[in-house]
Amino acid sequence: MFSMGSQRIFHRVVLASTAQIFLQLTGVNAITYYSTSIFETDLGFATREAQILAACSQFTMILGSMICSFTVDRFGRRSLMLFSAASMSVCFIIETALLAHPGNSAALKAAVFILYLWYVVNTMGFLGLPFLYASEIAPTQVRAAVCGISTAVSWTFNFMVSRQPLIPHFILNAS
Repeated sequence: MFSMGSQRIFHRVVLASTAQIFLQLTGVNAITYYSTSIFETDLGFATREAQILAACSQFTMILGSMICSFTVDRFGRRSLMLFSAASMSVCFIIETALLAHPGNSAALKAAVFILYLWYVVNTMGFLGLPFLYASEIAPTQVRAAVCGISTAVSWTFNFMVSRQPLIPHFILNAS
């Protein structure tokens, strides 16, 4: 599996693992884990509203999954992941602009919509495609091992992204 023979298996392992790394670096798990805090602290909603908005945000993933299921074979895995990455970037740019004026309640409500839109486009290109991609590019004789390695990479990066900063506390509070 770690050889570069005629089937370039190692290259396929790296590609499958890289797709999983990109999945985690989108920040979807960190945003999902802390969505209530984002809605409450950053967007200024009351605690109960923040909890409801966080719960509703998960339903947008269903919409993104349905769109992905109808488009993945039509447009291809690579195109869908590239479209999703570009769309997520645009959503974050708009989100940043909307949050630049925290006193504007209309902008904060628009920020909720943009975050929901971000969930949809994230799901379209990155929720399931890296797992599908890993199984499709691996040769049959090593498919299970390649999928296992790429999934382990995904969980490793999930842990790294969703945990508190790994920088020691005394360094962060030195100023």
